[in-house]
Amino acid sequence: MTAITAALLGAGLGGRFGIKRVYLAGLAANLLSMVLLLTSAFLTSNQSLAYALLLLATASLGVGFGLTVPAINTLTAAFHPGAVDRSILVLNALLGLGTVLAPVFVAVFVGLGFWWGLPLVAGILVAALVFASLPLPLRIARGRQRSAGSSRSRPGSGSTPASRFSMASARRSTATGRSST
Repeated sequence: MTAITAALLGAGLGGRFGIKRVYLAGLAANLLSMVLLLTSAFLTSNQSLAYALLLLATASLGVGFGLTVPAINTLTAAFHPGAVDRSILVLNALLGLGTVLAPVFVAVFVGLGFWWGLPLVAGILVAALVFASLPLPLRIARGRQRSAGSSRSRPGSGSTPASRFSMASARRSTATGRSST
């Protein structure tokens, strides 16, 4: 439920705050989920509290998934404008592979006798992903529509893959009469 709600709200939030912030918020929700799962492992003597933490962790994981997946689809398209179809196909194949392998990893950690090792490893990897994502542009430029008398773009525009993608999208949208928002 929270994944669907977050995914539906993500596009509006991305337009308002920027896709990078939505992506980082999703990663933060995923990280919070892993921390809550780890914390619940140490509170098994208080079953009510551990159960509440598990519910919060599940909801947080849903929010993280709902915000992150649409954001990374947008980012991969922006950073690979010449191969949008291929890059999104590869991204979604990797997401599918992770979904298929998740129960295997759970079984391995449970079989080793410390299920909490999986959220620990996942939390470390998510934290590393957050730090690796910080240099991303804050916003993906939407592309500036040219005014009727202007045939020149501003100096320095189109210098990043994301802005080149946005400029091309704006031109296609203008040519077809559709809005780019």
